[in-house]
Amino acid sequence: MLPMTGRPELHAKSPQAAISDEQVEALMSASKALAGLAVLSLSEVNDRLTLIQFRALVLLTDAGPLKGVQLARGLGVSCSSVTRLCDRLVLDGLIRRNPNPADRREVLLTPSQKAESLVEQVMDRRRRDLRRILSLLQPADRIPVIAAVEKPAHGAGWIHGDQILVEWPMA
Repeated sequence: MLPMTGRPELHAKSPQAAISDEQVEALMSASKALAGLAVLSLSEVNDRLTLIQFRALVLLTDAGPLKGVQLARGLGVSCSSVTRLCDRLVLDGLIRRNPNPADRREVLLTPSQKAESLVEQVMDRRRRDLRRILSLLQPADRIPVIAAVEKPAHGAGWIHGDQILVEWPMA
């Protein structure tokens, strides 16, 4: 991925004037396809889990134990929403609530081995699908495609903050 080393420069006096509806629709089409792959990769491994629940598992798997407020911040939702989301994940055996050894008044959310395995299966499925898509392209065409995909991803990070770049299932 490209390093985010500074805010991208505007390449036109009026950014809107340089952007056509066709360009926006092409990016919309690509994002729909990637979102569809994300949903498909998840539904084939676990058809009961929602995308936001899966994203919570990805965050916990990547970051390790988190407090509820940290998970809420990472997901961009309220603490009460995370509590309900975690209630369901605990019932499904996907996360555990453990006392924080540093402060027994706090609870840490930890992914179970079942959750870690599920995240790995879904990500492996998505990687296989993306490899199949890339295999349809000539090797010389892959480099500009990847560069073209990375730039809007970083642009989304500049507009919405780094939390948007945290592994969403459609990443």
